[in-house]
Amino acid sequence: MSSINNPHSYDNVAEVGETRTNAQINTSYVQPSPQITDENTAAIAPVSSFEQSPERMALETYRALQDQVAKLVAIYQDMIIRGASAEEKTGASEALQSARAEMKDYRQICKARYPHRREFFTWQELSAEQDAACNRSRLVENCSSSAERYVSNDLPVLQFVGEPKWHPSKVVHHSVESFLRTFEKELGAINLPAEQYWSHILPKCLNDAQKSWLDHELKYSPSISWPEMRRKILDKYDTPEQKMRAMEAVIRMRQKKNEPTESYVRHYQRRCIETGLDKEPVPMILILLSSLEKSNFALTSVATKFGDLFRGHSLDYMCQYIIDLQLDDKPEQPKRPRDADGYIIPDRHTRPHVRSKKSSGSGPSESRPSPSDTSASQKKSSSLCRYCFTPWFRGHKCEEFFSKNDRKPRNPKPLARHAPL
Repeated sequence: MSSINNPHSYDNVAEVGETRTNAQINTSYVQPSPQITDENTAAIAPVSSFEQSPERMALETYRALQDQVAKLVAIYQDMIIRGASAEEKTGASEALQSARAEMKDYRQICKARYPHRREFFTWQELSAEQDAACNRSRLVENCSSSAERYVSNDLPVLQFVGEPKWHPSKVVHHSVESFLRTFEKELGAINLPAEQYWSHILPKCLNDAQKSWLDHELKYSPSISWPEMRRKILDKYDTPEQKMRAMEAVIRMRQKKNEPTESYVRHYQRRCIETGLDKEPVPMILILLSSLEKSNFALTSVATKFGDLFRGHSLDYMCQYIIDLQLDDKPEQPKRPRDADGYIIPDRHTRPHVRSKKSSGSGPSESRPSPSDTSASQKKSSSLCRYCFTPWFRGHKCEEFFSKNDRKPRNPKPLARHAPL
């Protein structure tokens, strides 16, 4: 009903200050107007006493069609108010629709022939044209004032893991998603939204083959938006092989010596998000714990704090917990050795100075060094024998050593042989 109450709601054109003709339109009966074409435009145009230009005649004809549509709308509204029959209302509606279609076709013809006449444009078309003109002027102004900023060396290039490095001085991104995020961040830093300026700046970040593909896409979709082009770039270059290589690189990550734990954990988390591995938190948490330089302490802390409940936490939560442990301020705990089956070897088998009770035949006090042994070891460090306190050298032998250990000399004197009785 909104179109009935407002006769000009379908084609609202700009008013002009020129004199309108006295063309009379018979509305006593409802009949569709004849089809309007380029050939019979002059016949439909109102007749003037003096010769008029084709442009003025086209404008007056279009206004006459507007008046005809307005009168047909008034007739249709009057039928609805006085409760006319269905057949009458149907005929009036068909005539109104036919007149509107003819006016629209005639307007399109005149708009193409006289594009400088604003009367043949709707207000929606005029508004869209003004917005486009403002955007073009703003783009030219920003590009002229910001040319030095976005042509700088801070722009990333589309080179990533698994592909040849074509720009030697630029960073190789771990994924295509990483390149797109860096590209958007750099444009935002110089106040150039990617949604408006990506088509002008993105070619500077591509090599010849990549730019050729971009030109082909823009040729068939010149008005494509940045989100759609972003999706196309991911579909084109983010191949399954490249994704697997990026995932493999994340799994092989290890914390370097003296590398801050917080920076390493944040870098690990960012790589997981770029490759999509953050959606599998349990294995990625375990890989993170085992990749730390102080993984033994981290594993023990997580197991003590959460137990099996760590499966219900996200990767972001566990990364923050590991950062809060402040592993850089804690000494590293040595890893206990394990056998071939994975069992921990007891400490008594790892101490070379401890001799078993069965082999030595002495008590447990033998395993601990006595104060005299400690002083003797200090003297030995000064090249003195700890038993006879004489200068020690390799192969040195003394009787004090054998007497202290209750052993016979290594080279005892041979016993005299006696003849059998």
